[in-house]
Amino acid sequence: MFKLEENFRSTRHILDASNAVISFDPSRIEKRLFTRRGEGLPIEVLGFSYATEEAAALIREIGRRAATGVAWHDMAIIYRQNRLSRTLEEALLHARVPYEIIGDVGFYRRTAVKDALALLTLCAWPDERRSDEAFRRMANRPPRGLGARGLGKIEMEASAGGLSLCAAATRTRLSPRCAVALQGFVQILRQIGCREGESLGERLTGLLEATGYLDMLRADDSDEAATQRENLAELIELAQGFRRVEHLLEHAALAGGAPGEKGRDRVQLMTMHRSKGLEC
Repeated sequence: MFKLEENFRSTRHILDASNAVISFDPSRIEKRLFTRRGEGLPIEVLGFSYATEEAAALIREIGRRAATGVAWHDMAIIYRQNRLSRTLEEALLHARVPYEIIGDVGFYRRTAVKDALALLTLCAWPDERRSDEAFRRMANRPPRGLGARGLGKIEMEASAGGLSLCAAATRTRLSPRCAVALQGFVQILRQIGCREGESLGERLTGLLEATGYLDMLRADDSDEAATQRENLAELIELAQGFRRVEHLLEHAALAGGAPGEKGRDRVQLMTMHRSKGLEC
């Protein structure tokens, strides 16, 4: 048996911490990682009660280091799952710190989040033309038998009658299967939109369940679907802090236009998986 114990990337402080954590695994093969790179900087461990508190502390530390001359691109925040980036993104935005998400897009640009916000838009304004883009996005998610030809018919009906696409959908001659499915979809939107006393998070949960969107993700056993479900859970929690749909959408639009593009001088955000091979 040959044990590959020498590490060429990390410093001794990092390896000592890693050895200490891994030692609690009773099934591991005994080995001790070491390096010739020297001690390096010590590891600092901090505890927080809330994600917002943690994010604020991280951004304060980033700001402190930037003030001493450390470049943005020499700093990174690493987390376990992509959904955890949302609180960090908002804290960075508020502090005007330029950042780049490695291997992913910003929270509000993720597919499931955009889909959920589109459902909220349709639920809030089914008879207004501002919901048309949301209808185009969600009318066939999950599949309801609506193709390009059927959508074209709905577009013509809406244009002729001065209607929203959502309103025109129930007046357009479509295939029986598609007509029934869209009728049910629009009915769900209107029923949930009329409910009183619900929080925005509860309304969003109801929409995702009743429209079959969550069932679509549950039926998919891929890692991507699991990640999308986690993103939705994060969005539902976020929605609880807003009283009106338009306030949440304004917030999402502002954060979605964040300076998270690629660039040289930006703080890097990434998952642990993405950081493999970038140790120092």
